[in-house]
Amino acid sequence: MTNFTEITIKEFSRVIEKYNISITIDELIKRYNERHRYFHTAKHLNQIMENLASYCLSIDDYDELILITMFHDIVYIPWSELGYSEKESANFFLNVFPCFSDYNNLRKNVYYAILNTYNHVDNTENQKLFNRLDFGFLLDTTDFAELVEYERCIFKEYQFLDIDTYIEKRINFLNSIVDKNTLIGQLINYVENREYKIGIYPGSFNPWHVGHEDILNKAEKLFDKVIVVKAINPDKDATEAANQFELLKKQLPDREVIFVEGNIITKLFANNIRNPHLIRGLRNCEDLIYEEKYLSLCKEYHSDLRYVMFLSNEE
Repeated sequence: MTNFTEITIKEFSRVIEKYNISITIDELIKRYNERHRYFHTAKHLNQIMENLASYCLSIDDYDELILITMFHDIVYIPWSELGYSEKESANFFLNVFPCFSDYNNLRKNVYYAILNTYNHVDNTENQKLFNRLDFGFLLDTTDFAELVEYERCIFKEYQFLDIDTYIEKRINFLNSIVDKNTLIGQLINYVENREYKIGIYPGSFNPWHVGHEDILNKAEKLFDKVIVVKAINPDKDATEAANQFELLKKQLPDREVIFVEGNIITKLFANNIRNPHLIRGLRNCEDLIYEEKYLSLCKEYHSDLRYVMFLSNEE
């Protein structure tokens, strides 16, 4: 878990008390450490606050920018429809910020600034400055390794997309800012040519439980992403299978979940998934014996199949 820095806690606490905002620092930290966040985290807010401190601003402008920083990503659901997170973040702010007449202009300014982070419109000087703070490192950095780490985090946040879709959308975005930093062109090339290490985690998952979650979490430490594959028996009721698949997607909205009917290995190789590794979970010695037989059978279909076994926790 990433915590807020001392300056972030000090300034957030000050505006919370000053404007009687119905939220605590602990609640903010919890929000910005949700499991699907890798870039839009407490660390990102710390960076914005550190850079904001270097500007000479009036106290009113400073408070406004702190509030925008605090709430602009308070709701972050990248798999939702475009603009949803910004809208919900703006509404969240309205719900916790008091409706005192003395603060009406501030309330309105922060609300619209949060909404405008969707397309980074600069309707006011403070919105322009915040957009600069929000994207500053991306435009100013001279360290390509920093951009690669940024890209890794964004990729993890959008791992629910298939890789080809992700690459297409990502390159479209990077092309829109390619003239802002000479390193962006190199980053585009990196995204296009990166060798992604992909884990394939198949199973019936009926239901998905903590043991499956444990194996998935362990696998994600080794692979760039893990695709969860719902295996469907074609001889079973199609409606029931479809319902199970939809339930699994709801349980794992931040991961890519696909279904395969019939022979999993043949279907996955036919889909040209990049650099796949089969993931299997082991609970005991009996599982190991079963998996050895299963993998031997799989290799009859694809002799170059790569796989990794993970021991599940005892509990």
